[in-house]
Amino acid sequence: LKDLPASVSVITRDLLDDKQVKVMSEAVRLDASIGDYYSPIGYYENLYIRGFPLDPATSFKYNGLTVTGQQNFAFENKERMEILKGVSALEVGAASPGGIVNFVTKRAKEVNSYTVGTGERGTRYVAADYGTFLNPEKTLGIRLNAAHEDIRPFVKGAEGYRDFASIAIDAKLSNKTKVEFDFEYQYKSQKSVPALMLQGGSYYSDSMSATPLGYLPMSFPSTNPSTMLGYYPWVPPTQTESINSQIRAHHQLNDNLKTFFDIGYSRVKINDQSLYAYGCSADISGNYFNNFCKDGSYDAYDFRSLGEIHSNSQLQLGISGKNLRFGTQHEWTIGLSEMHREVSKGTSIYEYVGSDNIY
Repeated sequence: LKDLPASVSVITRDLLDDKQVKVMSEAVRLDASIGDYYSPIGYYENLYIRGFPLDPATSFKYNGLTVTGQQNFAFENKERMEILKGVSALEVGAASPGGIVNFVTKRAKEVNSYTVGTGERGTRYVAADYGTFLNPEKTLGIRLNAAHEDIRPFVKGAEGYRDFASIAIDAKLSNKTKVEFDFEYQYKSQKSVPALMLQGGSYYSDSMSATPLGYLPMSFPSTNPSTMLGYYPWVPPTQTESINSQIRAHHQLNDNLKTFFDIGYSRVKINDQSLYAYGCSADISGNYFNNFCKDGSYDAYDFRSLGEIHSNSQLQLGISGKNLRFGTQHEWTIGLSEMHREVSKGTSIYEYVGSDNIY
């Protein structure tokens, strides 16, 4: 990476451990050029790089293979997080102009560790990391990671939990051939938190007719950040189930030529369910506005999208080599990459169900 003619940030395993990273937005907070583009509590996150939001379909990768970004990325089995900034299409094909994020998974080695944690609001966390070689020659190794977390965020009523498990297998079939296999599964269930909007302020009027048209949005509502708007027992949590798997095979033909064959599959199923606090139609003028009413009231909408499925499949193969010609070392790669994406929206509703008040 240090020789790559591009701007690359690498977040190492040591840094992930020091920060006790559980979600992607926590991992990037030390880089001023990267931020959370959309990361509400209880929902999957997205990032922006240099002001450009990343494309969930193409901007996230595991070990160089594209995975769907509509998921909660787990960090228990990640060795590092690589962030390529800039016009990433020059390096990886179609993607956001902001860049790409590549997660590199842990490989087999002798390790046996356990982590137990808690938080000031009652969060409970336990994780295990186990790795070993299955033969004396150390040509067949395995790495297992598992975690369970009871999530208690700063917003009251947005509790949830997640379960995670992964396996990585490294097989050295010969001195020239190596195969790597990765599989991970995660299930997360948590109440999704709607955002706070601007609150209506002073009236403004049409200068020609002097008819009141609405409120100027003046300020954010003065509610406690721990308050969850639209908290009702009949609003279910958002549920996300993700699978990421891949096989990578590399074969050294000779000292100068190497072939590679990689195939990966990523699938996420989402039951997206929330109550949105949005807009103001209880105004005396009878008009609709995109902010909370002056008195703090708002419209409530029941949103449910059940059975959303996002999947990415990718195949890449090729040959790379190096040659010395006219006193200059040349390195080259010729390959083929095919990526297939499917999106199924499932069944959804978005219905007005009444009004409430931020106070």
